[in-house]
Amino acid sequence: MQIYTEELNHTKIVELINATYESDSLDFKEVFDQVNDKKSYLEIIKDIVAFANTEGGYIIFGVEDDTYEKIGVDDETNIDATKLGNLLDQYVDEHIKFVVSNYSYNSKKFIIVFVEKLEKIKPAIFKKDGIYHFNNKDKHAFKASTVYVRKATKSEENLAHWFNIKGIEYGSLNLPKYGYVDNLPKPNYGENFVGRETDLKILLDGLLKEEHTYRILIHGIGGLGKTALAQKTAYTLKSMANNNEIGLDYIFWISAKSEEYTISSGIKPIQQDFNNINDVLNNLSKLFNIKLDDLSIEEQKILITDFIKNKVGILIIDNWETVNDSNDELLEFLLRLPGKNKIIVTSRYKIVDQQFKNLSPSPMIEEQGVQFLQKWIHNFNDDNLNNLSNDILFKLAASAGGIPIAMIMAIGQVSLGKPISDVISDLNDFDIDDPLLEFCFRETYKRLTENEKKILLSLTFFSNSVKKQVITSMVELSSRDVSSGLQKLVKHSFLDVIIDNSNVSQNNVEIYKINPITKSFLKQQLISVPEINELLEENYQMLSIEMENLNKKEISSMNSVIEKLDFVSYEDKLAASFAASATRVWKSTKDWDKALKKFEKAKIISPQLGYIYGQWAWVCENAGEKKLARENYHKAIQLDENNIKLWYQWAMFELLKGDYREAESKFSTVLSKTPDDSRSWHGLARVKIKRHENGEKQNLHDIPPILQRGFINKNKLNYSEKKHNSVNCYYLAKIFLELDNYVSANKYVEIGLKYLPNDDFLKKLKQKINQKSRNNHHKLDAEKKSNGIINGKVLKIINYGAFLTDNYNNKQYFLHISQISNSFINNINEELVVGQSVDFKIINPEIKGKLANVTLLL
Repeated sequence: MQIYTEELNHTKIVELINATYESDSLDFKEVFDQVNDKKSYLEIIKDIVAFANTEGGYIIFGVEDDTYEKIGVDDETNIDATKLGNLLDQYVDEHIKFVVSNYSYNSKKFIIVFVEKLEKIKPAIFKKDGIYHFNNKDKHAFKASTVYVRKATKSEENLAHWFNIKGIEYGSLNLPKYGYVDNLPKPNYGENFVGRETDLKILLDGLLKEEHTYRILIHGIGGLGKTALAQKTAYTLKSMANNNEIGLDYIFWISAKSEEYTISSGIKPIQQDFNNINDVLNNLSKLFNIKLDDLSIEEQKILITDFIKNKVGILIIDNWETVNDSNDELLEFLLRLPGKNKIIVTSRYKIVDQQFKNLSPSPMIEEQGVQFLQKWIHNFNDDNLNNLSNDILFKLAASAGGIPIAMIMAIGQVSLGKPISDVISDLNDFDIDDPLLEFCFRETYKRLTENEKKILLSLTFFSNSVKKQVITSMVELSSRDVSSGLQKLVKHSFLDVIIDNSNVSQNNVEIYKINPITKSFLKQQLISVPEINELLEENYQMLSIEMENLNKKEISSMNSVIEKLDFVSYEDKLAASFAASATRVWKSTKDWDKALKKFEKAKIISPQLGYIYGQWAWVCENAGEKKLARENYHKAIQLDENNIKLWYQWAMFELLKGDYREAESKFSTVLSKTPDDSRSWHGLARVKIKRHENGEKQNLHDIPPILQRGFINKNKLNYSEKKHNSVNCYYLAKIFLELDNYVSANKYVEIGLKYLPNDDFLKKLKQKINQKSRNNHHKLDAEKKSNGIINGKVLKIINYGAFLTDNYNNKQYFLHISQISNSFINNINEELVVGQSVDFKIINPEIKGKLANVTLLL
């Protein structure tokens, strides 16, 4: 880049700004559009070249070019001289001197570009097309190999005018022609490219619209049509370049394919174009006619990189998976290619580099599949194929999973005489015995570890897509091993990964599936590993039972508990089904090992589901596995801290285990969250009772009010709720008995028996209350007698007193009104009623047949 550095003459500039005309050395422009700066820079480059090829001159921004009004430009408007110089070097084959200056005139800003005339007897020629995107269309500012000049007031392509102003014979100079080269092979799709229009558009949009370096990876299994898609893209671009629709210097093609598949001969080896970076550099040198003799690899890379840095080109690397690039030399070379050199790579597995955009061609099913088959059937010219209806072709495409080479294989079998119904049936049953499978998968499958193969083989048991947790439960590997294995299998195109964002309560979930052709290949591999087959078969059967139960909603004996708990995903429900099933197994058979295995499956499928650990803890508790029970309760609460049922269940576990401090803490936690939880009030009272029984000081009068809050109060109670209320009554009666309140104790026994009439604990407690009450009466009576106290009842009431009788010998006594109370009594009937039980003492004994006088004990 050369920029003219002399100061422009101020007087001259003022004169030019005020000019009322344009000429071949003066051009006015109203604005410089910085929003569409590529358009603006390319258009000004066209004018600069035109001025340089003619007499030089000035371009002034800020003057209306029709009325010549001096409007100026915005203060923010600037032309970057460095950027302008770099662009001139990229697009023009001669160095042009110019200078960019800002001028202030009459308080307005103007931008002046001065261009010096080229003195060479050779014009400046554009090396490549100047293309910009404007109004949703690609437009040319200029095209490669063209010569622009100023003629009157216009910049135009006019080589003859240049010869004229130079005074030399038109065409007497051998001017260079800037064009395009390629080494494209003959396309392998012939006239049969169909069904990839969307993928083709994605490729072309990226290659044409991306201004700078663009790298894209076309990946998928063998036979998916990756090479055909890359070739179609290349030939489309070549056609556009030949028609001057785009500026393109070269297309470079190289393939590492070492074998090919044909219907007639199956798999056969072919000559491999390249295997490493040396081969790529040598082939590039041939395309560009560059000599690399005696240069090191690093020197070769530098030379070729420098050669193409100002070119627009496309490098296509086919069948990357067979390249020997263990040190990433070739990958690094591609990533460092400068300028607008763009890259397409096809591969059966993903290149792990974020700078490559990924494109996996979609299977061709439905209408695309039918069109593809129709094209190929035309090539066979076979009556067996020509008579196939579109409905049959539709089924055939679907059964082949939309894989092009599988569809070609299928119609090849029909052409050889196999009934179409048998071909479709074999595809649907994944029962394909054809070299095609080996061609598509053999080499890539050999690269997998044993764990990765096990993960892949597990998917053959499922007809639909599967989430990671289900796969983990099948293969019995760690979650980390399964995650890394799935990543590699997706990278090697064995699996398709689908993002499920349908559930708003979960983050995006990855679902994995295999296509029918892959499944057919894997089923054949499964036969050769009987031990893995047996393991996967056993685990799948276990999963199938729970999946079937889940679909039937027969997953728990607890009245469809899974649906009640409203789990958020299918995996959660499946895991909960396993947990509920494990609990049922323990309840019915006490088979600890079988229950444990089901819990382990549940944990693998949904490791963050608190319900699993709550059920597991309960089984551990009842199986005597106290330590494991506590661990699972703790895990359950960590995952579901607002689950009141879990808190209560854990608190009861601690209560029955004898850790009363822990039990009280957890019951209190429940009540802090749900103050009206009757079960937890009951549990808290039982903790206090147990502490009292263990000798800890407790105020027994505080316990009955707690137990009163422990009743479940609603109209209809189930058996479990009746049982709870009866137990609550039992402990109330027990406390009142200990407080010698036999009336209240007996009251709650009777209430408890109304809930459960045949409850043996309540019946025994009733007997105990009655016996203790009788014993207490006898004891009290003896004490009263020793103190001269008589227990009796009111026999008759008169105005000034009452007649009493005792409860022992029916002897009568007289109670004067003055002996009833220490205060004045207006009406004796307000103090006593007939039949009332009373205690009294004799104050005057019986004398000469008169009744003994007594006083009432208050």
